[in-house]
Amino acid sequence: MMLLLESRGRMTAAQLANELDVSRRTVMRDIEALGMAGVPIYSTRGRAGGFHIWEGFRSQLRGITREEAAGLSLLGAEDVASQLGLGDAVARVRLKIEQALTPELGNEMATIEQRFHHDATPWEGELPSRAIAFFELAVRRRRVVRTSSQTETDVEARPLGLVLKAGEWFLVAETSRQRTVWPVADLYAFSTTGARFPYPEDFNLVEWWEKYRDRVSRTS
Repeated sequence: MMLLLESRGRMTAAQLANELDVSRRTVMRDIEALGMAGVPIYSTRGRAGGFHIWEGFRSQLRGITREEAAGLSLLGAEDVASQLGLGDAVARVRLKIEQALTPELGNEMATIEQRFHHDATPWEGELPSRAIAFFELAVRRRRVVRTSSQTETDVEARPLGLVLKAGEWFLVAETSRQRTVWPVADLYAFSTTGARFPYPEDFNLVEWWEKYRDRVSRTS
């Protein structure tokens, strides 16, 4: 998204969604994440309006890769980025953003890092690192996958998102029957089919997870 705004200047949410092949809701979430990461994105109303990046910031953003752009929302959560296989990408994009900040803003960023820490590792057991990295890429690239769990074998699914809850990763996916969730640690023999799927416009990962979590709490 930043590369598009850099090269084309002002763009509307609809134009960004069309270019990136995502929903307008996803565009707005990404814009919010960029703003929280310190990227100066502004919006202008009217017929000629849209989103644009402050011109003084452009030269610092050149050369950001696709992987680095994917890791922008994980700034400040490097342990999570590492588990998703995006640790190096986040470190690189972080350095580029730090170089674009004024010394005063850089000090604010450093202060938060020194005084707050997020530890996403579980208390017990090992992380299924290979599976987490595999499903992260499948979610981002919208790849149909085949996987097996303790209760189901050779299931074809469309991965919609990953959730980290209290040190444990969960895959939210859509099968031919329903939208469901699996602990990533319970999945094995996973592979891609080579097919891509359209991401459902009516799906919101946070809202879906909150409903699922509440349902689990009521039945436990």
